[in-house]
Amino acid sequence: MTRYKIFLLLFAFPLALSAQTDYEQYVARALKAVKEDSLAKAEQLFRQAIKTDPNDKRNSLLYVDIGHIKEASGEYEQAVQMYTRALDVDPLSSNALMSRANVYVLADNDEKAFADYSSVLDIYPDNVDARNHRAYTSMRMRRYDMAKNDYEKVLDADGKNYTAGLGMAILMQKMKRKTDALSRMEQLVEYYPDKAEVYSIRANMERENNQLELALLDLDKAIELQPQDKDLWLTRAYTYLEMGRKQQAKNDFEKAITLGVPRGALVDVLKQCR
Repeated sequence: MTRYKIFLLLFAFPLALSAQTDYEQYVARALKAVKEDSLAKAEQLFRQAIKTDPNDKRNSLLYVDIGHIKEASGEYEQAVQMYTRALDVDPLSSNALMSRANVYVLADNDEKAFADYSSVLDIYPDNVDARNHRAYTSMRMRRYDMAKNDYEKVLDADGKNYTAGLGMAILMQKMKRKTDALSRMEQLVEYYPDKAEVYSIRANMERENNQLELALLDLDKAIELQPQDKDLWLTRAYTYLEMGRKQQAKNDFEKAITLGVPRGALVDVLKQCR
């Protein structure tokens, strides 16, 4: 909800100085609806505000908000349309460009996502978020050298950037540079020893490398840090099963079921634990 708190500040300041215009009243009511999770009502009120004053430059923000509402409901095409309208009002809006690019990723349209992230970087070359996202999109498209260049630029400026460090490690694994990948993960563990994700991702790499004992150690640590994560219990269960440790595998599968995994989804694998 942080984004809406920002908009509240943008509109509240002028309202404190003078009587509300119709436009501002609609926006205030829309923001109230957002806070109450009445998103359909909020969308209607945002649209009424825009209709009241179609030339208001702040409409770019409102179109982005409508886009987020559409995106949240899985209406990606409509979300893209709203972000595009926001850009018609403000062609330099990094918020609209980033939002549209993110929806393109969700819709598996990586080429258009790459173009929008690149547009952000053309305007704001120091936008770390856009560079990390472009690197990720490049990696999805198997443009590994381009992904590497973007991650390196981020890490050159901030060697402890978590997103870039993790992305680079995963990229190294995809490029079959397994030693480099594990070295990157070792560094992340050093920087972020209390993050379960770094241990779980390193464990997955170790499993790919058939280093199952090492994977177990990392999964133990990840579960210690995040014991309610059913996926961690499942991963450790499958690792135990690969090692022939059937009772321990069964115990972890049963734990995953208590955390919400449907028993029916594990019927076959539980038979393997007998």
